[in-house]
Amino acid sequence: MRTRLLFLPALLLVGSCLPLIAQGQTRLQAPKSPSRPIVETVDEPLPEEKGATEETRIILVVGEVGGLITEDMFLNDPDPIEIPTPTKGPHWELKKPAPTYAENFELPPPGTIYAPTPYSCDPCSPRACNPCSCTGHSWCNSRSGCCDFLRNRSGQWFLEGWLSAGATLDPRWPDNTSRFPNRYDDQVNKFGMSQLYFSFGRAVNKNARHFDIGGQVDLLFGTDYIYTSSLGLETETYSYYGHATVMDPKLAQPKWNSTDGNRMNLGFGSDYGLSMPQLFTEIFAPIGYGTTLKLGHFYSMMGYESPMVPENFFFSHSLSMTYGEPTTLTGGVLSQKLTPRLTGLFGITQGWDIWDNPNKKASYLAGAAWNSCDRRASLAFTVHTGLYDVEAESMRTNYSLVFRYDLSRRLQWVIQHDLGTEENGNYLSYRDAVGDLTTTPVTGEWASLSTYLFYVLTNRTSLGFRFEWFQDHNHSRIFDKTPLASYNAITGDWQSTTGENYYNVSLGLNWRPTPHFTFRPEVRWDWSDVKVESNSAAYRRDGVFDGLSKTNQFTVGLEGYLKF
Repeated sequence: MRTRLLFLPALLLVGSCLPLIAQGQTRLQAPKSPSRPIVETVDEPLPEEKGATEETRIILVVGEVGGLITEDMFLNDPDPIEIPTPTKGPHWELKKPAPTYAENFELPPPGTIYAPTPYSCDPCSPRACNPCSCTGHSWCNSRSGCCDFLRNRSGQWFLEGWLSAGATLDPRWPDNTSRFPNRYDDQVNKFGMSQLYFSFGRAVNKNARHFDIGGQVDLLFGTDYIYTSSLGLETETYSYYGHATVMDPKLAQPKWNSTDGNRMNLGFGSDYGLSMPQLFTEIFAPIGYGTTLKLGHFYSMMGYESPMVPENFFFSHSLSMTYGEPTTLTGGVLSQKLTPRLTGLFGITQGWDIWDNPNKKASYLAGAAWNSCDRRASLAFTVHTGLYDVEAESMRTNYSLVFRYDLSRRLQWVIQHDLGTEENGNYLSYRDAVGDLTTTPVTGEWASLSTYLFYVLTNRTSLGFRFEWFQDHNHSRIFDKTPLASYNAITGDWQSTTGENYYNVSLGLNWRPTPHFTFRPEVRWDWSDVKVESNSAAYRRDGVFDGLSKTNQFTVGLEGYLKF
């Protein structure tokens, strides 16, 4: 039986939020002359699986409406809340709460700052909504205006993309244009189109009360293709040199991309190429708070930065992302939402950036993600482990821990820590007087600490700061193709790689004159204590920058991207 409530409780509810209105925290204004107030409730028992309570059942609508409030409109119903369109008179609309990133096991992009909203005096209430009223797959991004991720949608189907281009300038103008050890924007004093990106698919409704299925396919053309390629998909499983089996796609023979060029001092690789970094299907089941199974080829869940241009504040990338974590994974990942704010996952993959694993051994992924009720803080931990060599004898294990906190309405802080180890990650080399070569494997270890600060100046402009320390002990990640030390008894030549620390600091600005275009200049300073000592000038290296000749490098990055 449906009952009609008195108007007095509604006035009390409005009055309780007047202090917020007076402080300028909301633009919501009560209607001056409502035709008739309507508040409808349902006396039938509430579904237990929703955890609805009597307190959260009331929705206030002022004005004449053309429908009743039903079970589907409870405030903590995970389905989108839609108020019937009024026939006349003003009304208050309760929007769907802002995205809970623990549901999707991903962190919001840089500058995404949540704040208390006008729909509740308690920011941790189920009524706390997105202040920009973003819907669908968009989020409120204070640094970029409002709804950051624009999609061309037809229901749950979407088609989106972007075009990004720019250049990194080195004032010293070195003869070698390689920006090693930095990846992605890996050439200096050379303009390039990093990504022409297309993404098509059907988004899964992870808030539904029924099974749902979707999927996605992404295509990337540009200079970034080499870092989003996977072994066995865009490349063969054997080396460009000698056809030996390899585990790194950047050393493998390309399938459809050209080998003309010299990318990252590998001796081959064209400037531009095509990759397919994502091809997966996703299934949602209403088990507990929600279960999602992702099957196929997709970006790694580890770390804070992303290969996708719009999801990063800076033009350049951290060494943690490019050396300390996998870029893509192939396999299956099961995500279980344990509570409204905590999600766990477990997955089986082919390994780092591998579509077809030559050693035929599985790798394993696990993790958890949490966010606070007011969405000001989030924490994500992921760990990945597996055998990563052709003979399936060397275990590689790494983890990533990311914490984000909104210090104020304008200031956001992020800190990330990575740690990894790899058996047989590098080796010692000795050639005796008769020419026999002996190699001794050593275990590689790496660790990093990165911190970010983002400050919102206006709804079009924001500033960013990043500092990173990356340690590559025994040089298994950056100088991974160079022996840790070697000695040749025939010639008497020796060499040894010394040092292990890399540092960089970046200052950047994001300016968005229109919702579709972003310009992001950046200055960056890199320095390192890594050198290659040798009694022979042919092997000696005085640093890792500017063609392995300098211990530091200053660069200026200029890039813009257009979303469509």
